[in-house]
Amino acid sequence: MNGISIAPFFNSTYNANGIKFSLFNVDIHRTNGLQIALFNLSNMNNGLTIGLYNDATKLNGLQIGLINRATKMRGLQIGIININESRTMILFNWRSKKNN
Repeated sequence: MNGISIAPFFNSTYNANGIKFSLFNVDIHRTNGLQIALFNLSNMNNGLTIGLYNDATKLNGLQIGLINRATKMRGLQIGIININESRTMILFNWRSKKNN
């Protein structure tokens, strides 16, 4: 997907370059750009993710939500609970080392 993808309930893509908006976003491989949903799940996320719950296997960018989780991360998390491979923190969390 290149461009803008808007779905009322469920939005799933293999590769996304652009903007995704839905209640529930799932990315099978990679997202480059902006994701906005109540729940965002992605394998590799490069860019900005906004939602109540954000989960990325590999994040390079920014997550804003109530609960943010990234297995491998280089970037910033802003929310009530923020989890990455180094630590769990409230309000904000960061990691500046390059992902493997």
